[in-house]
Amino acid sequence: MNNLSSVVTKLTGKSVFNTEYYSANSFFNIYIKYFNSIVNGFNSNPTSLNKHIKRNFNFGYFEDLSFGGKAFINEETDFVYLNCGTIVYIHDLFLKLLANPTVFPEIGTPSINDYIIHKEPEINNGENQIIFHNGPSDSLRQDLALFLSHLALTYVTLHELGHHYNGHMLYLNTVLNENSLDMDNNSSTLNPLDYQTLEMDADAFAATTSINFIFFNLPEYQKNLFPPSLIQIIKESDILKYWIFSIHSLFCFLNKNNFNAENFADKKYLPLRIRQFLNFDIAYTTLASIIGDNLPRKDYEFLLQNTVVYTEEKFNQTFEKNMDELDLLSSTSTTVLNHVTKINDHWKNSIKPKLEKFSRATLAE
Repeated sequence: MNNLSSVVTKLTGKSVFNTEYYSANSFFNIYIKYFNSIVNGFNSNPTSLNKHIKRNFNFGYFEDLSFGGKAFINEETDFVYLNCGTIVYIHDLFLKLLANPTVFPEIGTPSINDYIIHKEPEINNGENQIIFHNGPSDSLRQDLALFLSHLALTYVTLHELGHHYNGHMLYLNTVLNENSLDMDNNSSTLNPLDYQTLEMDADAFAATTSINFIFFNLPEYQKNLFPPSLIQIIKESDILKYWIFSIHSLFCFLNKNNFNAENFADKKYLPLRIRQFLNFDIAYTTLASIIGDNLPRKDYEFLLQNTVVYTEEKFNQTFEKNMDELDLLSSTSTTVLNHVTKINDHWKNSIKPKLEKFSRATLAE
């Protein structure tokens, strides 16, 4: 174990996943390079930051096959580590969805023979590779699964980066002497409302920043990350639909346990549906600033509604799940919506003023 790995393990209590034995073209190493380039882009672009607080950055993986990630801080370095299972299961999610011939049937040549009993992926440490047992046989559909995975992973990592660039980590470390957002830390002075507010802010950072990346960097995505065949299917007119499908599929995947209406205000996160609605709402504000009147809000809401319905229908069909109407009604109840208003007020009146000194990005109103 090298010195950096020892520091990470000491800070988090988790073992570091070693990618040195994997090829440079493995998903693990591709995304290390990609996420480091995002941070370099932030730090070298004066328009992306309202102040330049010089910090080192380290991205890596935990040796943990579950889905998850963590932002933490130590001295002059910002850390974002994903569980290695996050890379594995996000790709597996979209490979399984695109194996369903009714998902985007206009892309490539779908085959009913791809739609077989699901088997979980695995990391073969002996051969240093990820083995996926499900996926489309058509190359264009494989490419689309890769692109959708990329959108989802970008969102997940930008959420963790939001904890850094919006000043959450520096505030926690400087003022409260805490190095991460850890609700299991019984000695933390943060309360559940604080946690939910910070998580909502990190969601907003991820939604707005990923939308910016997509519309400003699509040619670079095509040139640097994906095979030429993908250019045939990723059209600018479709990109927003794919982004909504990707992010909402991710939330469907995470929403394995339906919303519990009891004591939700004492949890770390808001109900996933509410988080999604807030994400998609703030995304439009960013879209409007990029493309102006080319996408009226009513057209965006029409596309959003249709794509969300389509996503849930195809997710439930692919994974043999049923729509839970009680889950939908409970997570959008008056009680929950009133609590969201409380979070917004807490952001404006308490959390945002505390973060102003520590944030590098412009904070939401």
